[in-house]
Amino acid sequence: MKNGIDNLDALIFTHHHADHIMGLTDIRPLNSKQKHPIAAYGSQATLGNIRKIFYFIFDVPEHLQQYYPQVDLRLMNDTTDICGLTFHPFTVFHGRMPVTAFRFGKTAYITDVNHIPEEHFKLLEDLDLLILEAFRHEPHISHYSLDEAIAIASKIGAKQTLFTHISHDLDHDKVSNDLPESVSLAYDGLKVNLSL
Repeated sequence: MKNGIDNLDALIFTHHHADHIMGLTDIRPLNSKQKHPIAAYGSQATLGNIRKIFYFIFDVPEHLQQYYPQVDLRLMNDTTDICGLTFHPFTVFHGRMPVTAFRFGKTAYITDVNHIPEEHFKLLEDLDLLILEAFRHEPHISHYSLDEAIAIASKIGAKQTLFTHISHDLDHDKVSNDLPESVSLAYDGLKVNLSL
């Protein structure tokens, strides 16, 4: 609401952890305005967990649907066209948990990660924008630290990298001043122009 989002074409879930899915019920006003379910994409495991966690929004009688969020769960295992864009999903690891990352056009999005399998770096060549997690200064069992994220960003070599999934341990202004020139911290309400 604060950012004036009044239309939502689709959702893409990377995994089912609470901080990535618990806003799902907030789409109900958009359902009411748009008058249809919103397409929601993810891996089979992620969609299965969403169906379990939000069991109360599925199989709702038609006359009650207006009172619940409405999503159309869609599998995203392979290259998938979403709203006119071609998404190439690939699996990264959040500790031992597989998480879906993806590339579309010259943009890639990778969050909740501490390991990108080597074979996926080919898919990450020639990016204009990389959105990558940088959790905190200290090493973590299932997230990239700031130094690890800087090293991965350097290896990928996108024209611009935005760090996301940032903990409160990172002082935004101080860290921003110390980052490489092509790297910056994302923030709530940030808008980016994408090369497609």
